Amino acid sequence: MSSATQGLYSDVIRDRWRRPRHRGELPGANAVAEDVNPLCGDRVRMMLAIAPEGRISVLGQALDGAAKR
Repeated sequence: MSSATQGLYSDVIRDRWRRPRHRGELPGANAVAEDVNPLCGDRVRMMLAIAPEGRISVLGQALDGAAKR
């Protein structure tokens, strides 16, 4: 990775890319949002399990972005 790229991404962002959390489909999600960036084709799908009291109990995400390809 070039020094210019390293300056662009913090250690936290690189760590999240190497070891993503909450990745994958979430069976039983009761709230789902999905969107696509028409300029680059990146896709994001967020799935939530919301408890009766309104608190998010579980989160799942599925991503397909240029950096992943």
